[in-house]
Amino acid sequence: MINKKSSILSLVITFAVILGMGSQLVHLRFNNDLDAFFPLDDPDLIYYKSFTEKFGHDNDYILVGLENNAGVFEQDFLLRSDSVLSDLEAIDGVKSVISLINLKKLVKSPMGYIELPYLHLTDPSQLTKDSLKITKEPHVQDQFLSSDHRSTKLIITHSKFKDKKLADAFVSQIDQTLANYPFDKVRLAGRPIGERAYVWAVQQDFTFFVIFSGLTILIMLIIFIRRPSMVIASLLVSVLSVVMTLSFMTIVGKEIDILSTLIPSILLVVSMSDIIHLYAHAQDEYSKGASMSDAINQAVKKVGFATLLTSITTAVGFITLISIRVQPIIDLGLYSAVGIMFAFGLTYLLFPQLMFLVEPRLKRKRSNPILKRFLDTLYHAVIQRQKLILALFAIASVLIGIGITKLEINAYLIDDLPKDDPVKEDFTYFDTQYGGSKPFTMTVWTPDSAELYSKEIITLIDSIATLAHQTLNANNLVSPASLVKSVYQMQHSGLAKNYKLPETDREWRQVFSTIQKGKIEERFFKVTSGNLARISGFSKDFGSKDGTDRAMAFKADLDQWLDKSVLDYRITGSTQLIEKSHETLSMNLMKGLFAAVIIVSIIAGYMFKSWRMILITLIPNLFPILAIAAVMGFFGIPINLGTSIIFAISFGIVVDDTIHFLSKMREERLAGRSMPYAIKRTIFATGEPIIVTTIILTSGFIIFCFSQFAATFNTGLFVSVSFIVALIADLTLLPVLILYFLPRRTLKKSDNT
Repeated sequence: MINKKSSILSLVITFAVILGMGSQLVHLRFNNDLDAFFPLDDPDLIYYKSFTEKFGHDNDYILVGLENNAGVFEQDFLLRSDSVLSDLEAIDGVKSVISLINLKKLVKSPMGYIELPYLHLTDPSQLTKDSLKITKEPHVQDQFLSSDHRSTKLIITHSKFKDKKLADAFVSQIDQTLANYPFDKVRLAGRPIGERAYVWAVQQDFTFFVIFSGLTILIMLIIFIRRPSMVIASLLVSVLSVVMTLSFMTIVGKEIDILSTLIPSILLVVSMSDIIHLYAHAQDEYSKGASMSDAINQAVKKVGFATLLTSITTAVGFITLISIRVQPIIDLGLYSAVGIMFAFGLTYLLFPQLMFLVEPRLKRKRSNPILKRFLDTLYHAVIQRQKLILALFAIASVLIGIGITKLEINAYLIDDLPKDDPVKEDFTYFDTQYGGSKPFTMTVWTPDSAELYSKEIITLIDSIATLAHQTLNANNLVSPASLVKSVYQMQHSGLAKNYKLPETDREWRQVFSTIQKGKIEERFFKVTSGNLARISGFSKDFGSKDGTDRAMAFKADLDQWLDKSVLDYRITGSTQLIEKSHETLSMNLMKGLFAAVIIVSIIAGYMFKSWRMILITLIPNLFPILAIAAVMGFFGIPINLGTSIIFAISFGIVVDDTIHFLSKMREERLAGRSMPYAIKRTIFATGEPIIVTTIILTSGFIIFCFSQFAATFNTGLFVSVSFIVALIADLTLLPVLILYFLPRRTLKKSDNT
């Protein structure tokens, strides 16, 4: 029973807890680790971690493209490039800078091995000859010269950064260094560059979403609640839900990443549902002549359990995201679920108490004539046009089935960035002008620990590298085979035509001896560790689907002729892990949605003690989920790690209105009313709150359509569409299903749960 003393006590305790938690918000941080999107507890991830212990991470590099419109082989440009290179090498954290500018090859001479530069920077007369020689060495030209010969590439390898600050500082130093020199265009690509671009966009989105979601909710509250004091109370509950959730995330050490920026907006919007239903019932009771305290108590009694169930089902929808074994998605699900339960708790700890203490001047509730006519028309359609409604939904189901068959899983590395984003343009530039910007990595090993540097093994490795280039879109490959070719070229006057594998057994022995005694790998590039070797390079971003298809074709081809008792292989690396996350997405999504369906079914079964009610509950709520999947299929929008969250968010939220509808209908049936009349009273009692919450939810999520990220845009658009489809299904299909499949016997109080 609500009273002044209990209300004040509840407010004081709640605000004290929030104040204590909110003090932690000063420690809130943003996270830029894209490696977090690797699949958790995966054998390939475990293998890659062991690989990094031997060879380091395959994505610890930055690509720099220096453009000169007059052409690369211009002395002034090359001298400036050389100066930049020296300055870049001096930056703390840089391990090496490899480019055509400082590239040299060892050549055997009568006086021993000597280093000869590919470019004679101080001798303009030599540059034309140098350019001709370079074009005869595709392995050098493709690596360091753009296809239009208007830019040259620098490869900066760097240390692994422990946190965002170090990475940002490193990239800033590179930016400052490059800014000191006049080039026609400077392009950058690589993991630190992509991460910084994402973090900047995340921070902008985070601020934008919080502000505009709040404004949108405020406008909706003013329209539908109208009383200023209750508008402020409603907004306060929502804002404090966000504060508690972000504080909780800070306390447990969770940083804001690309997906968790959605959490504040989601909570601001979703928390409104409980408030609207609670306020609508309190106003309804007040309109019947109850006092303010009695109206509040009756409202809490009538909708408290229903809103608890809707909060649980919404939280369940988010929790099912743990089935997608990617940490940022798991975190989005878990912390959203926590936030939803915070919002439910705050709704009942603050809103009724504020309403009681403020005692807003509520007007006796009047039916909106337009809405009343709409609901009356809707009711008669449900009663008189049942077959037509079922037929229309059946036709829609056929179209949905067709659309779903067109749905596919696919993703690009930086596809979420805007089309005109300079970072995205730079990544695309390296894909079109060079061999790509994504790292490509695979390993080979001798199962019996046999020596890698043997004629048989190196020949096999060279064949595998050739097949990888042809099939896997792998370019600029470095491997033990390429090292052998380089040494052989070195031993034969450095001529371009001699970049090949040795021909005679004597030549093989000479090459192997030079590699081992000259410690070539230590001086240049480590490609072996014991009986394990790596083949690494770059690949173009043609999408995860293309990568998966190519990998299957590569394995099918290679397994036909490779004797794995002699040499075995494995595709690994950060690119492969991301592609695998997308590859397993479909099954994980099905598992998550199946789990959500089971849990919601248990809740529906508990509420209504009827297996028919389980089906009646699920059909209108699965329909909007399948509908947005079909729309995505028709418009060619793929499922990926970004868009996968759409289905869990939608299912968790759309089921709320169904539960409110069924809860009210059961109340009417327990009161002894006939099925048609119970449905009529249910439509008129819940129709307005359901429509209002749908408008508020849609308005809140449509804000995401202003995001810089394609995945966030799609989330806002399709979740909003699912709300509208769910509204139509709840007010038309749901009552028709009830009339068709639910027994029409009069319920007794003993049937109440």
